[in-house]
This record gives sequence, C-alpha cells and structure tokens, in this order.
Amino acid sequence: MKVNVFKKHPLIICVALILLFSLLPIVWFSDGRLFFGHDATFPLDPQFSVSKSLSIWDYQFSIGQFNYRALQFLFPYYLFWAGLSSLGLPLVSIECLWAIFLFALTGLSMLYASLTFFKKASYSVAFVVSLFYMFNLYTLNMWRFGQTTTLILFAVAPLFLALFIRGLNSGKHLKYAVLISGCSVIFSAGFTGPPYVISLFILPCLLYLLYYVFTHGLKNLKSAGRFLLILFPLFIAVNLFWVIPLFISLFSLNNLLPTYGVASLSYYDFINPVPFYTVIQGTGFYAFQLNMGEYSAVPFATSYSEFPLSLISYTLIILAFAGFMVNARRLIKEPLNLYFGALALIGLLFSIGGNAPTGEFYKWMYLNFPGFWFFRSPYSNFAGLYIMGLALLVGLLILKLSSSSISLNWRRYLKYVAIFGIILLVLSNAYPLVNGDIKAGGKGFPDEQLAYPPLSVQIPQFYSTAGNWINDNPDDFNVLLLPHRNYLAYSWGYAGSDIVQNYVHKPLITGSAGSVGNAYSYKLINNVYDVLGAPMFSDTLSFLNVKYIWFSRELRTFGGLQNSSDIERIEDLLRNQEGIELRQVFGDVAIYENTFWVPNKVYSPSCYYVAENADEVLNFAGMQVANQMTVFIREQADFSEISSLLEKDSKNLNGSGAELEKAPLVTYYRAGSTNYVVAVENATQPFLLVFSESYDSNWLASIDGCDLSGSHFLANGYANSWYIDKTGSFTIKIEFGAQKLVYACFAFSIAVLAVCILYLSKYKLKSVTRYLKIRRSENIYYTTSGDYSQRVDS
Repeated sequence: MKVNVFKKHPLIICVALILLFSLLPIVWFSDGRLFFGHDATFPLDPQFSVSKSLSIWDYQFSIGQFNYRALQFLFPYYLFWAGLSSLGLPLVSIECLWAIFLFALTGLSMLYASLTFFKKASYSVAFVVSLFYMFNLYTLNMWRFGQTTTLILFAVAPLFLALFIRGLNSGKHLKYAVLISGCSVIFSAGFTGPPYVISLFILPCLLYLLYYVFTHGLKNLKSAGRFLLILFPLFIAVNLFWVIPLFISLFSLNNLLPTYGVASLSYYDFINPVPFYTVIQGTGFYAFQLNMGEYSAVPFATSYSEFPLSLISYTLIILAFAGFMVNARRLIKEPLNLYFGALALIGLLFSIGGNAPTGEFYKWMYLNFPGFWFFRSPYSNFAGLYIMGLALLVGLLILKLSSSSISLNWRRYLKYVAIFGIILLVLSNAYPLVNGDIKAGGKGFPDEQLAYPPLSVQIPQFYSTAGNWINDNPDDFNVLLLPHRNYLAYSWGYAGSDIVQNYVHKPLITGSAGSVGNAYSYKLINNVYDVLGAPMFSDTLSFLNVKYIWFSRELRTFGGLQNSSDIERIEDLLRNQEGIELRQVFGDVAIYENTFWVPNKVYSPSCYYVAENADEVLNFAGMQVANQMTVFIREQADFSEISSLLEKDSKNLNGSGAELEKAPLVTYYRAGSTNYVVAVENATQPFLLVFSESYDSNWLASIDGCDLSGSHFLANGYANSWYIDKTGSFTIKIEFGAQKLVYACFAFSIAVLAVCILYLSKYKLKSVTRYLKIRRSENIYYTTSGDYSQRVDS
C-alpha cells in the first residue's frame, strides 16, 4: 500500500527540516577560518581548559581567584571541544559542529515547546515558530559577541518550559521532574550567568504558574505545589556541583561583589540606553548601537534602519503582536494567548533598561532591589524572553488564519501563504546568519581602522610558540601581560577579550576588569602598571612573583584608546628598565625577563613591615631582599591579632623594618591544582609562612591534620600567611578547602543523574513494552478455528 510520507510522518519531516537549516553555519566557515565573536570564549586549548575547569580555584588570573563557574563549563561545552580535538579535528571544524549543534538544539527545543502549547496545531506551524526562534536578531547579536553560554540557555529555554508545563498538566510529577533535572546537565554551562537563568527559565515558569492557577483554579494549586516540591530538590541535587560553589562565592568575603558594586557599573547600556524602537526591532545591542556616533561594529548595522530591512523587521513584530490582537476577544476562554503576550511584553519592557517608558522603574530596581544589579545589561538579559514570546505569538496568528470563518479552500491557501511568507521574512531579517555576513567587520574609528575587524580570523602561530616557551619553564612564577589589558584589537584581525590565557598556562597578571575577581589583589595589580618605568618596577614584579613579561606589540585597545605611539612608549620603557631584559621574540610577541625575580611562592620571611593602608603596600616592594620580607596592613581587621603574635618574635612593631628571628629553611612542591606540600627544616622557634596566592579564607594549612585556620592572616596586601607555632622539621599541607566539597558535590550529582537515567530507562522500557503489546493485538487477526494467520500491517 502506497504511503504519503509527508502525511504519515510529519514530525520526521519537521525535524529533518530543522536539522537542514541548522547546517547553515557551515557557510560561516567556508573560508577555513575561526569565527571568534567579540568575546572569544571557546577553548583554543580544549584539553587544558578541561583540566583547569576541574579546579574551583582559578590560579591563572588575579594571582588566583575563586572560580564558581569552573565545573559548569565541563559538560557539554569543554568536553565537546576536548573530545573532538582528541580525535584530531581542527578547531575550525569543531567550532562549526558546535554552531550546528546549538542551532539544532534551539530549533528542536522550540519544536517540542510548540507542540506542547499548540496541541491541535499542524507541524508546519510548529516548524515556522521554531525557525523564527532559530533565526532572529537576538541570536545574531549573541553569536556576534561570542555569548556561547547564553546561547545554550536560549536554546533549551523552550524545552525546559515545555517539560515544566507537561509536568504540571499531566500529573506525572516524578517523571517530568526527573526529565527536567536530567536534561539540565545539557545546559549547565549556561548557568554561569544567573541573570539569564532568571529571565529565560524562572520567569517564564512563574508566569505559567499564574496562568495555571488562573485556568485551573486554586483546587489544583496543591498538585502544582507537589510538583515543585519534587522538582526543586531533585534539580538542586543534579546540579549540586555548581550550586554549592555559587553559594560559597556569594557568601565569601573575597568574591566579586565588593569590587564590582553598583557604583562601578555606570558603563553598562541601561545607563545610556539605545532607543526604544531599536529594542522592539531587536537591534538594541552593541553590534548595532555602540553609543559612539556613526561607528558600528558590523557593516550591516545601518541596513536595519533603512528600507527594506527596517520594513521586514517591523513587519515581523507587527505580525507577532497581530497574533495576540486577533485573539484578544477570547482571552478569557483562551488565556494562553495572554501568557504569550505577557512573555513578549515583559521581555520587551525589561530589555529597554533605563529607557522610557519603564526606564525609571528599572533604575529604581537596579539601585534598590538586592541583587538586581546583576541585570546590568538589560537587552542581553531579557531580549531572549522577548523573542520567545514573539515566536509563540506568530504561531497563534497562523492558527487563527487556519481556523477563520472563510471557506476551507481559502483557509488552507491563506495558511500556507502565511507560512511561506513568514519563513521568507524570518530568513531575510536574519540574513547575516544565513549567508555568513555575521563575520564581517564594521567601520573603524578615525586613525584606528582595526577597531572592528572581521571576525573571520586565523590566529598567528607565534602565540602557540611563545606560550609553549613559557610553559616549558618548570619554575613556579607569574607572567605580567603588557600593555594594560582592556577590550583589545589585534593587528591580525580580531577585536575582543584577551586570548593569551589559552596559550600561557602559568598564572597571569592582567589589569583586565573582567579577569580580576579578588578584592584584595585588584588594586595592587592595577597599581603595577602605574609604576612602569619607575626604579621600583622590577622589585614590584618580584613582590608579585613575576618572572616574565608578555609584551604584545600587535595590540590596539578597543576604541582607539591604545595607539601605536603608546606601544612604542611601553617598549622603550621596557628596553631601558633596570632589571628587565629581552629574552625571546616570537612574531609580534616579545618575552622579557625580570632578572630581580627569586622564587617566592612559599617562603618564611625574616623581617616584616607595616603599611598604614593598601595603597602603601607597593612602597615596600623595593625593600624586599630575596624573599626575606613581608608586609602587613595596619588598617586590616586582623592586624592587632598578628602583631600580638609577632611581638615576642620581633625587635619592634612600628613597621619600619621589624626583624624576626632566623627563619627556617622552607621547600615545597605542588601536589595538585589546589594542593601544596611544604617541608620545614630546623625551625628553632615560631615563624611566619607566606603563600603568594590571593588571600581566601578557603585556603587551609594543617600540620599532621591539625588545622591552622586560627592563625591565618592577610600578607603583602594580597597573599596568605600563617603563624606557625611549632619547631623542628615537619610538613605543612596547604589546600583549598572548598575543592573537596566541590568534588563531593560533583560525585553526588553524578550519582543522582545516574539514578535519573536508570529511572527513565525503566520507565521508557515499560512504555515501549506496553506500546508493542497494543500494536501486536491490532496487527493480528484470528481464524474461526482459533489459529492465527500471518501478521499484516494495520
């Protein structure tokens, strides 16, 4: 019997079409070059990224900082790259596959959500909604700026919402709680941005709960509560490996919040918001509006304010809201329309940030509501919710056309005209995603033509060569990056965040605000750049354990703030700096060595000084002879305690140069990413031990299992120190205490996930068995004699 495959397998056709459109990113990589975006967040050294993500302490930046995001990137992000890299695939091919994966995930997620919402809809409607969600200006913006983790959340937000809805409506609470919790591992990398989790996950679910109560009444509120009571703890259990580090970070004294409070966020786009009409259009972000006059980061930016793209963009928005308006009279009978409209409207109003008409409310929330400062980039935080609402409203419009009162033939004709017309509008509106223009560069600043180069790049080989040269040095030292890091433009065709971290595996000292997350070391590090050229520069580097300087000759700070003359001036200062010698040149990268450097990762000082405040710390750097000095700050809360301990061991306490008795011999080795073993020989009296990693209360020292947390102090304005009241020869273990807890949480999450998989596999097996039994009874007929004949297709 002849079968019409389009009618019999519409789901397969929809999935196939979505996968086909997901292949469009292949066009981006047709030139064999990487696509960086303006924030190159993907791992250029995948194996190194995997190993580093296993540690909750990021030793690479800010002389070390707590990294609550570490394990979140592991799966599927870093493992995806590392797995394919181990098979020998080049980075360009891996990035292409990653883009295809994200587009496919986005489309299939919205397809599932559409079929959940529009139960009576045809698959063609669901396909149009999915295509709209895949190709839009928000997606273009996020790709343009390398917001890969944001795109993961954006991709799976409809899936999460659909599973949440099915769990509420079906009554199968445990099944859908397990499904949601298990699937969350796929997008755990996206949870690194709390604002996106709230806007794309929590807010839509809360709105649906209101809709659920409105449509089902309070009588089903108990059922909804039961579902939440199952879902919430199970979700936390599966994601405990990143939830616990997040809470440790939020409540730690050394987290990011004291350094980057509200007062320091005036730069962000809600302060100088883009016009309201551009947010409606979807172009309200840096790729289109930079608040810098005529300059734009993309060549196609002006096209969206001109005919025909401006007409196409606003036509799509009008059609979407038309889907709400044509159903406005039936809001009581069909409140789902109101839900879609609420998603779009709330997403839109929050996306405009400080702009009218709701700008004053947003500013008030920002300044007065605890934690709302997280939403410092309103468009990127909320526009995804706006797009989700628009996509679903487009589906409503097509459904309305399909069920209008006109004749059946005209209704079908109108429906398919709408479908193909909207598909054409969607692809035309997001044409840079379709034809690869997303990689093109924009107009540069005057005398700075590299400000917005194309994002199609080939990274010079000398980066890898220079990085390997430094990595091969077995000493334990830090590397200073020059010039001062901000948002960078490279002469070889890339503008964005720094990429050196992918090639240099040693700890890096950089003034980039994005990488400094420890309040103790932030000011100290940035002051280093201020003393460049001063006689104390080499001593200051030794104070911070800096042996090498990575000087990038090819850099131009984003926006023309760092020009060629600045690079030449810095190079001239280095050339004439006492104690600084040029060691190697690799292309446009010059490696200088600090000849004053001596190993001071772990040491016992023989003298100490007292600074009145943190600003004075570097004044004592020049007094350091070898590693025989440390500095305490009088205004620190623990100063009185450490001074009372040192009183009996030093000649004076006034800070001009108090000498301690002879320090013992101290050696150490690194036993792991967050573990050090220190050997002390011939200690004749109590002494100080200094560990030159950024101070954090989670750094613990112990002797024979006895914790020394009671004598843990801040030294040198950034480092850890312990007062050791023990003599003789012995071993001290230094470890980051939170790491064990994180590993335990990670193991627990894996165990819970395994249980979820086992439960789902048994549940699915029962469903398949039940289905086969039903099919068998339908496909077998019996003779009058009781014997059955051959099986036939029903």
